[in-house]
Amino acid sequence: GVSGFLYSAVHGLLGSINRVNLGLGEDTSPGEAMNFLVVGSDSRQGLTDKQIREMHLGRDECDCTDTMMLVHISKDQDKVTVVSFPRDTWVRYPVRTQNGEQRAAREGKLNAAYEYGGPELLVRTIEQETGLKIDHYLEVNFLAFVNTVDALGGIEICLEKPFRDRRYTGLDLPPGVHRLNGVQALKYVRARHVAGTDGSDLGRTKRQQEFIGAMIRKASSSETLRSPTRVKNVLSSVVKSIKADENLSPQDLMTLALNMRNLSPANATFVSLPIENPDYRPPSAPTVSAVKWDEEAARQIFENIKNDQPVTAPPKSTGTVQKVTVPPSKVKVRVYNAAGTPGLAARVSSDLEEAGFAVTGPGKNWETGPFEQTVIRYDSQYTESIKTVQAALPNAKVEAVPGLGPVLQVVVGRDYSGVTPVRVGGAPAPQQSAKKVEAKTAADAKICKKG
Repeated sequence: GVSGFLYSAVHGLLGSINRVNLGLGEDTSPGEAMNFLVVGSDSRQGLTDKQIREMHLGRDECDCTDTMMLVHISKDQDKVTVVSFPRDTWVRYPVRTQNGEQRAAREGKLNAAYEYGGPELLVRTIEQETGLKIDHYLEVNFLAFVNTVDALGGIEICLEKPFRDRRYTGLDLPPGVHRLNGVQALKYVRARHVAGTDGSDLGRTKRQQEFIGAMIRKASSSETLRSPTRVKNVLSSVVKSIKADENLSPQDLMTLALNMRNLSPANATFVSLPIENPDYRPPSAPTVSAVKWDEEAARQIFENIKNDQPVTAPPKSTGTVQKVTVPPSKVKVRVYNAAGTPGLAARVSSDLEEAGFAVTGPGKNWETGPFEQTVIRYDSQYTESIKTVQAALPNAKVEAVPGLGPVLQVVVGRDYSGVTPVRVGGAPAPQQSAKKVEAKTAADAKICKKG
């Protein structure tokens, strides 16, 4: 059948893929939702000098990432959610080991994580910032992008006004409908200095989302991906120019290919992370202009993805939080990671410190796991202190451990979604209503009259 043909074709192509060992752990079981981190790199690998000149790429090749997207495939495999990460997002890189030496955590822009620690540090940073487990990694270079667009027969876009980026890519298009070939498409998604715009990375991110939506519409409305032979041809044109994690299997690629083949544009959702400050000046680097997410709204998005829910769904109610008498500053806690998400203990420790708790030491990995639910372990002598931690983590399970002592243990599971503010002596701090999430689907095409 079709699936058997595709499986055989995909299996034969796997040898052409460059592999990177990221230590992502066990592969997802069949029928589970999957999270892909898809990265567009600045690599010119495979391009001739003529192509480099034609694409206006210049000679300054950097070991960095041009585009970063989380692609979530739902458990039933009929919905896709794409979250774009602004390149200039200010993040904290987790502790890592490089060349046998442990490197301390440090702050910087998200797109520099690749330069400092390669794909592994980028994946760990994304996992730490989102609380999500990355199941697979795909890195696409310029040549792979160009070949994909050409294999699809070009992509149609609609311009409401002139599109001129003479300084950076050399692209100059009049208003109207245009069918872009691979080279033109690369210039379109990379353009930074478009006349009449602020030239921000955020504007470019939205343009990239719209273009991917156009690719999905093309793939679903034409016969390009209806023919198994054409699917194989598209994959053949791409796999030689991509990198993937060591666990990516023929079945995983099949899931991607068949998902794209059968995906309705209305079921492909693109999300822009809510931005709190587009010109954030980090205290540790006040001369740097970076992007700062709205952490509360972003957490809502990532929690919905973790639960395989629509990103625009309202947050779950945490129920009634009991009255507390001991302030967080008087409660000692130590955090342990039992979720299997690298860097999670450090992030939860930071969250608890910001909520006022006395964190007694660096986060550590729990000896067993992974745990689905967070557990708070406490000595039964500290019945009031446990109420304070319960108020901060209302969905956690509580376990009394005689003789544990004054330091409560927070063993973080996969359900962790943040710390609830605690109010001593009264009602719990009021929860803010869900913030509006900006999301579009691939079906939301611009209407552009031809002629």
